[in-house]
Amino acid sequence: MMEWINIGKLDLVNTLASALAGGLVGLGLVHFVAWKWRPRVTELGFNKSSFNLGQLYKLHFKLSGRAYPGLCCLRIEWSGRSVLAKWDETTNPVERDDPTRFVPELVPSTYYLPLLLKLEYAVPIVIEHEGKREVFSGWWFGRKRFDPDPSIPDGSKIRLTLTGGDLHWSKEFSLSEICGE
Repeated sequence: MMEWINIGKLDLVNTLASALAGGLVGLGLVHFVAWKWRPRVTELGFNKSSFNLGQLYKLHFKLSGRAYPGLCCLRIEWSGRSVLAKWDETTNPVERDDPTRFVPELVPSTYYLPLLLKLEYAVPIVIEHEGKREVFSGWWFGRKRFDPDPSIPDGSKIRLTLTGGDLHWSKEFSLSEICGE
């Protein structure tokens, strides 16, 4: 009778150890698949393009992976200031597309864009306007009345941070890298 009880205890220990090991392997696989499928940024560099108010320097990138990040925003930080970028795909925060008729209430509508995988995106970061370089965002259109001051001192570093659902990418660039000098 004692032998049977010892065998039963051994079976219980083996069963518990197997269940724990199986649970840990399953949990590890779930985390591995989520990590593997997460959206990732592939930088395609900076390009210069003409804009009716100056030259824009845009970050070009693609997303890879298998999970869509949903709504995303891109933060631009420079010289102790920061602002959310204005996506090319969003409308300008002005009345009747007149840059002199700034509407501050429309600026938040320029911050977020649902990003899709494998599509190329271009986001304006810097504008060269009237002989100076400034950070470009929805607030740029009201730069004479609203903060933050978009001016960029020569030699500045600019940090770009892209965030969305399960997406976080951040990198610092020099002004000369962005403007191709």
